[in-house]
Amino acid sequence: AGVGDPPGFQLGQCATQRNLSESGRAQSRRIGQALAAQGLVPRAVRSSGWCRCIDTAELAFGRHEVWPALHSFFAERAAQR
Repeated sequence: AGVGDPPGFQLGQCATQRNLSESGRAQSRRIGQALAAQGLVPRAVRSSGWCRCIDTAELAFGRHEVWPALHSFFAERAAQR
Protein backbone atom coordinates (compact mmCIF):
# COMPACT_ATOMS: atom_id res chain seq x y z
CA ALA A 1 0.00 0.00 0.00
CA GLY A 2 1.15 3.53 -0.66
CA VAL A 3 3.34 2.62 -3.63
CA GLY A 4 2.73 1.90 -7.26
CA ASP A 5 -0.12 3.02 -9.44
CA PRO A 6 -3.81 2.40 -8.86
CA PRO A 7 -5.27 -0.94 -9.95
CA GLY A 8 -6.08 -0.94 -13.65
CA PHE A 9 -3.57 1.79 -14.57
CA GLN A 10 -2.57 2.00 -18.21
CA LEU A 11 0.55 3.45 -19.78
CA GLY A 12 -0.38 6.36 -22.00
CA GLN A 13 -3.49 7.19 -19.97
CA CYS A 14 -2.40 9.70 -17.36
CA ALA A 15 -5.79 9.76 -15.61
CA THR A 16 -5.21 6.13 -14.55
CA GLN A 17 -1.78 6.78 -12.99
CA ARG A 18 -0.23 8.65 -10.09
CA ASN A 19 0.89 11.99 -11.49
CA LEU A 20 3.20 14.78 -10.39
CA SER A 21 1.85 17.20 -7.82
CA GLU A 22 2.36 20.91 -8.34
CA SER A 23 5.33 20.61 -5.99
CA GLY A 24 6.79 17.82 -8.12
CA ARG A 25 6.27 19.87 -11.27
CA ALA A 26 8.08 22.82 -9.66
CA GLN A 27 10.95 20.56 -8.54
CA SER A 28 11.32 19.24 -12.09
CA ARG A 29 11.59 22.77 -13.46
CA ARG A 30 14.12 23.74 -10.78
CA ILE A 31 16.39 20.76 -11.41
CA GLY A 32 16.40 21.51 -15.14
CA GLN A 33 17.24 25.16 -14.46
CA ALA A 34 19.98 24.24 -11.98
CA LEU A 35 21.63 21.85 -14.42
CA ALA A 36 21.38 24.35 -17.28
CA ALA A 37 22.92 27.06 -15.08
CA GLN A 38 25.95 24.76 -14.69
CA GLY A 39 26.13 24.28 -18.44
CA LEU A 40 24.93 20.69 -18.19
CA VAL A 41 22.69 19.83 -21.12
CA PRO A 42 21.99 16.14 -21.68
CA ARG A 43 22.48 14.77 -25.18
CA ALA A 44 19.58 12.39 -24.64
CA VAL A 45 16.68 12.40 -22.21
CA ARG A 46 15.23 8.95 -21.70
CA SER A 47 12.09 8.27 -19.73
CA SER A 48 9.84 5.39 -18.88
CA GLY A 49 6.35 5.59 -20.35
CA TRP A 50 4.77 6.64 -17.06
CA CYS A 51 3.21 10.09 -17.34
CA ARG A 52 4.96 11.42 -14.22
CA CYS A 53 8.34 10.43 -15.67
CA ILE A 54 7.59 11.95 -19.07
CA ASP A 55 6.36 15.13 -17.37
CA THR A 56 9.54 15.31 -15.28
CA ALA A 57 11.71 15.03 -18.40
CA GLU A 58 9.68 17.58 -20.33
CA LEU A 59 9.58 20.10 -17.49
CA ALA A 60 13.29 19.73 -16.71
CA PHE A 61 14.73 19.38 -20.21
CA GLY A 62 11.97 20.18 -22.70
CA ARG A 63 12.17 16.79 -24.38
CA HIS A 64 12.16 13.06 -23.82
CA GLU A 65 12.41 9.70 -25.52
CA VAL A 66 10.41 6.83 -24.08
CA TRP A 67 12.79 3.96 -23.41
CA PRO A 68 10.92 0.77 -22.48
CA ALA A 69 13.90 -0.58 -20.53
CA LEU A 70 13.03 2.01 -17.88
CA HIS A 71 9.45 0.79 -17.42
CA SER A 72 8.65 -0.41 -13.93
CA PHE A 73 7.96 -4.04 -13.21
CA PHE A 74 6.08 -3.22 -10.01
CA ALA A 75 2.77 -4.58 -11.32
CA GLU A 76 4.40 -7.86 -12.37
CA ARG A 77 6.01 -8.33 -8.94
CA ALA A 78 2.75 -7.51 -7.15
CA ALA A 79 0.89 -10.05 -9.27
CA GLN A 80 3.40 -12.78 -8.36
CA ARG A 81 2.68 -12.47 -4.62
